[in-house]
Parts: sequence; structure tokens; C-alpha cells
Amino acid sequence: MPRYINLQQQARVAKVQGIYGAIRSAAALAHAQALVTSTPTTGAATVVMEGQTIDLFHGYPTASSSDNNPLPAAPNRGILVAAQLDDVADGLTFAGGGTGAGATLNVRVIGAPTPTACQVSYTAPAAGGSSPAITVVTTGC
Repeated sequence: MPRYINLQQQARVAKVQGIYGAIRSAAALAHAQALVTSTPTTGAATVVMEGQTIDLFHGYPTASSSDNNPLPAAPNRGILVAAQLDDVADGLTFAGGGTGAGATLNVRVIGAPTPTACQVSYTAPAAGGSSPAITVVTTGC
């Protein structure tokens, strides 16, 4: 008799890891774009990535909870727009967020038994010259 294998947890863990990679890459690319174009890396600024204006704070995308569906108005085009994440298309929910220093955005996978323990957290830099904190939790996937 065939056995049932439940791969949902592994799929959610893989999804969280993919989101982590997208957010980390988007933050690094936005920061590199700011450096190359001599964009200020303290306070608020913007860069253009693939035709989209991305709002920065201290040289990295803001932790705004607005995604790219529909494209939000400034200053809400932060890490989610840079990473091209969409709540509906990608099966995600967003909690927290903000456009200032130290704001934290949590990107959670829909369908996780414990959504707060199946997420990627992005915290915008608290000061100029520092990097965002990006963490992963998969214990509740």
C-alpha cells in the first residue's frame, strides 16, 4: 500500500528561503546602485532599478509593506518592490513595516501552521553606514 508523504512543510521552508534570497539580493543591488550613482547613503533617497523607483533610507530599501501590485506611491516603494514580491501572486502576507530607520517588515507564507514562525524579517538600517538585518524563521512552516 502506498504511503502518503506530506511535503507541504518542506515546500514552505523552501519558499521562505527563496524569499530570503530575493530580499537579500534586492537590498544589495539597491545599495550598489546607490553607491555607483553617488546617491546619498544617509537619510532618504531613491534609486531606479529595472525602471522602478525604489525608496531608500540610509542607502538601503525602506521596509515599507507596500508591494508592487499595484505599484505604490512614494515613499512606499521599498524592499518588496525592489525584490518584486507580490502578496497575491506569491501567497504572502506582510506585517509591520515602515519607511524610517529601524523599521521592520515581516514577510510571511500563507498556509503556515504558525505564520509568525515561517517568515523573513527585514529591518532597515538604524543609522547611516549600517546594513539592514535580514533574518529567517522556519520553525513554524
